[in-house]
Amino acid sequence: MQCKDSVVPIATGDDDHGRGIGGSGRHIGGMAAGLLLSLTVQAQQMSPWQGQVVRVVDGDTVWVAPAATASTAAAMEGQGSDRRSWRRRQDVEKIRIDGMDAPERCQTWGEQSGRVLETLLGSGTVRVEPVARDRYGRLLARLWRGRLDVGQDMVRQGAAWSYRQGWDRKGPYAREEAAARAQGMGLFAQQPAAEYPGDFRRWHGSCPRSVYRRGRW
Repeated sequence: MQCKDSVVPIATGDDDHGRGIGGSGRHIGGMAAGLLLSLTVQAQQMSPWQGQVVRVVDGDTVWVAPAATASTAAAMEGQGSDRRSWRRRQDVEKIRIDGMDAPERCQTWGEQSGRVLETLLGSGTVRVEPVARDRYGRLLARLWRGRLDVGQDMVRQGAAWSYRQGWDRKGPYAREEAAARAQGMGLFAQQPAAEYPGDFRRWHGSCPRSVYRRGRW
């Protein structure tokens, strides 16, 4: 049996206080709906999606267009339109491949690393598995060509390092990096050994923008 003191009166529309509660309720409800919509959009943005690589920036960064956008960009290019017009579309993402770190374009083995990535990606469709966004606004994601983990294979071929962050100085592809080092593959065959990108930037700064403009990259 419900106690009388626990009964909450229901306000009617004729009561000013009741309208105030109703107004606050609608306001709170609107805020909740807006938050839910925002979270839904974020969840959709972080869901896996299919796309096509439209440009390789270097050994660990690419521009990827969703399938429909990629088709449009290809058609525009075939008509002689500006090849970089796709960059003005908001749905084309600049993606930093998660889990690995490639040489900068202007450092030892930088150009080769980019060519290895371009060969791995080819002209087919890739699967993008978003992880997060970095401080530069780039999407951090794992890329797949069929069953091939692109980042893992880049490290396996000696074209990149397993990404090191914080206390974990080995990264997710430490085993692949160790094998590539042992076999002297790719950048690990260089004498002296290529500097880890973070160390290179610390001592030499970032590569000039002109380096990234040359060639078909």
